[in-house]
Amino acid sequence: MINNPEFTDDEDNNDQMSLPTSGSEGMSISPKSTYEADKSKDIRVSLIVSDIQEISDEINALDFNDYRISCSVREKIIIALDRSRDEEITPFQDNADNNYSPLSLLKKGVEMFVHLKSSLNRQHEFALILLDENKCTWCLDFTSNVREVIKTLNTVTECCAEDIFDLNSLFNEIAKRVKIPNFNKDIPPPYVVRTVLLYNRSYTCPKIDITEIVKEILDLPYFTLDILASHEPVDETNNCKKIFSTLQNIDKKGFSYFFSVGRDINILLSSMGKLLGHPLQRPLRKYANYSIAN
Repeated sequence: MINNPEFTDDEDNNDQMSLPTSGSEGMSISPKSTYEADKSKDIRVSLIVSDIQEISDEINALDFNDYRISCSVREKIIIALDRSRDEEITPFQDNADNNYSPLSLLKKGVEMFVHLKSSLNRQHEFALILLDENKCTWCLDFTSNVREVIKTLNTVTECCAEDIFDLNSLFNEIAKRVKIPNFNKDIPPPYVVRTVLLYNRSYTCPKIDITEIVKEILDLPYFTLDILASHEPVDETNNCKKIFSTLQNIDKKGFSYFFSVGRDINILLSSMGKLLGHPLQRPLRKYANYSIAN
């Protein structure tokens, strides 16, 4: 057996460096200790980078909160309703085993939302955009007349979903028809603009390019995009995961809501209830807690 003077029978010494003695030109490091040191260094660097990113996110959120005056001003709410129907759908089902199409339940959810939101402030206004086969169409201008909104909603019929949907058309319609207030840190805005996108496709992944128009709208302090995605049970045969990823990554400010709703009536209506929250009176999405305290 060959005795290696760098190692001893003591296992603890395997992880230690040989300190240089007088006259030595350096220190010898065992291969294991080098690996462990590099690994430990990588972990520390990773943690530092993670901490810096988290701190940066917090600072950005604080900066954004500086100009979000917490008040309940009037809302101009754009309901962007997807009227498409996938080739194969799973219906919603109630406790009596009655079946409902996804569009019919979304319309019921919108009706409930409009009634409740209007009861909170009669000055809230609603507009309606329809998601057709592959693009958006402006259907109803802003009005505070709830009956007019419901009447228009009841005329909406299904269409067939196509392979591609251009989500840029939504922002193009908003840019053409909606004036979003400029920011003033000293006084509240006269109103805020919110789009509630109700996406109803499980196979068509929306296509969106962050153009100058899209970026300008999304960056405005007094514009909010909330999204509810109604979908088939998530599996490998559909594109639900890709759709979620695309829709969740549109907002960068952190105050928008995103709800994924399968074929559960209670979850759909509960999510529509959560959308009643005023955009200027919300926490960051990652801090939102919907539980009821005792």
